[in-house]
Amino acid sequence: MYADPNYSVMRYYEQRGVPVTGELEAAITDRNFKTLRWVSYAIQHLTRAAGLTELLDDLASVTKTGSDSERRFENLLTEIHAASFLSDTLNETVLEVESRAHKVESPHANPNKSCDIKTATNGNNVYYEVKNSSSEITTSYEKRGVIYFKPIDDRKLEQWIKEKTKEADRCGANFLICRVPVWSGKFVNKSEFYGDWGNRIMKRHFLLTRRAAPQEFIVRPAFSISSHIRGIYILKAFGHIKLYFDPV
Repeated sequence: MYADPNYSVMRYYEQRGVPVTGELEAAITDRNFKTLRWVSYAIQHLTRAAGLTELLDDLASVTKTGSDSERRFENLLTEIHAASFLSDTLNETVLEVESRAHKVESPHANPNKSCDIKTATNGNNVYYEVKNSSSEITTSYEKRGVIYFKPIDDRKLEQWIKEKTKEADRCGANFLICRVPVWSGKFVNKSEFYGDWGNRIMKRHFLLTRRAAPQEFIVRPAFSISSHIRGIYILKAFGHIKLYFDPV
């Protein structure tokens, strides 16, 4: 998307006088495009959204101390990724992003609950709750000094998505956005991959009723949720899967 996202990220923080340390510094040094792509997009297009500037500052200040700092960094990055996805892919106007000093209040939220992102599209406000699963359900092991990750059991992954859907409901969200391990295999094309993923995961808590598009599934939750929550976006590094709730 950008010729050099490193440059736009570094220049932004230099102009603001914000030191870049730890996890983000490592991403810039390693030229980690999967990380820098969305940070660069947010810097260029989303800084007018309430809370976004503080979120970017927090991202730059995460010191590199191990699993805790990685978890904190990935959670912040997922929120930035989600906001960029809503703007760049869905063409929605990002109005607010939750940060330490800013709460995104939905009219559907339970008391003392708030959402992560508020957008505007076609004259309507839309609320999103954002979750990152990598630190919660991905198992890892070390072999000869290299960290490897094991695919999470499909039933546990579906259970995690159910739990986060119910949490998004309590927060008053219209959609849950989450990053989960979307393990790929040897597939001829993306359509085949998306179909395999949906058929494997959607079995107990989300009943797959039909496939509306190569990466879009109509599902019926097998648990009680409010009418204001309409679906889920599963974010991948450079794509997404949508689960839309059957209104019937």
